[in-house]
Amino acid sequence: MRIVAPNIITSIELSRFLTDNRQKTVNYLLARFSVLASEDVEDIYQEASITLYMKIKNGEMPALTSSLYSYFLSICVHQALNKVNRSGRFSQFDDNFMDSDIEPVQDD
Repeated sequence: MRIVAPNIITSIELSRFLTDNRQKTVNYLLARFSVLASEDVEDIYQEASITLYMKIKNGEMPALTSSLYSYFLSICVHQALNKVNRSGRFSQFDDNFMDSDIEPVQDD
């Protein structure tokens, strides 16, 4: 198990981290959330970047047991889920999303 100490990351390191992982993250979100437009995914990436920055700046980062990228990706996924739920496009989701056995909720 790997513990990351994110509170000691510099702004330069954070900037490099976000730049280096941008395309991989955007591609992942576009593939997993095909109901979202590319502009929505770009907005999600920017919002998640700000969230990560603020958590680090305010000392609110938890002690991570995974990589910083995994933590950041979870922020992105949660924001994408929120955007999909707000937009009412949830029913168009791929049934294999996140490879779960959970049955999709049917609207009555």
